[in-house]
Amino acid sequence: MLKSIIKVKTQNILKLDKQKIINYLENDKIVIIKKIISKKLCNSITKYLTNISHNTIPNYFPIRIGSPNNFRVNLEDQRAMVKGSFYQFSFFPWNQDVFNFFKLFKNVFIFKNRINMLSDEEFFYPKSDKECAIRLSFQFYPKKTGFLNQHQDPVDYHQKYLMIMNLSKKGKDFQKGGLFSVIGKKKIMIDNFSEVGDLIFFKADIPHGVELIDPKSSPNLLEDKGRWMALFATNKLPKNNRIKNSVEKKS
Repeated sequence: MLKSIIKVKTQNILKLDKQKIINYLENDKIVIIKKIISKKLCNSITKYLTNISHNTIPNYFPIRIGSPNNFRVNLEDQRAMVKGSFYQFSFFPWNQDVFNFFKLFKNVFIFKNRINMLSDEEFFYPKSDKECAIRLSFQFYPKKTGFLNQHQDPVDYHQKYLMIMNLSKKGKDFQKGGLFSVIGKKKIMIDNFSEVGDLIFFKADIPHGVELIDPKSSPNLLEDKGRWMALFATNKLPKNNRIKNSVEKKS
């Protein structure tokens, strides 16, 4: 295993040594917390989302207080700050959903806030579009077409570290490509080291992206084969001018 990868096991994410995790991250390590949720639950979630994608007309909604949970298709959308091709399913804490995601993953968002030196429920209940909000973003990268260009996310008062959950298994659900980061000019294919249900942390300003999924396969945008992930996001709201946007970083 690469020296850049740190694997951690726990039954309760809130009992992890916060400072130890921060120290790893500050030394440009990628931290993988093993099997935060079961493979069975991950498969139930991706099945539910696939059903949404097959039976819903995709729509774009800006991220603001009161936005509905939504499904969108980003096929190199010109409005996106970072060029990519994927399906996105956004859930917000002020809406209800059948999985009750913000109860299911509350401790994950709390731990993210803790390592970012924020109060436990910071950004859970924003009162103004000048603030930030948490968002659960599931993303699906289809075979042949799914990718996200290398980029850096903003580091500011809202977050310093990113948190991603793997919902697919490289070698089974897809063969080539996947999540990567660049540390010390070395490209690390993170999906080579993670399993379904693992939680992945790294610094937001480390260049990262999703390499094209199975580029030699036959394209089928209605198929559910490819790479699934969940992003535990903290997003600026539309009147927040303090935080910069994500920027592409050429490889």
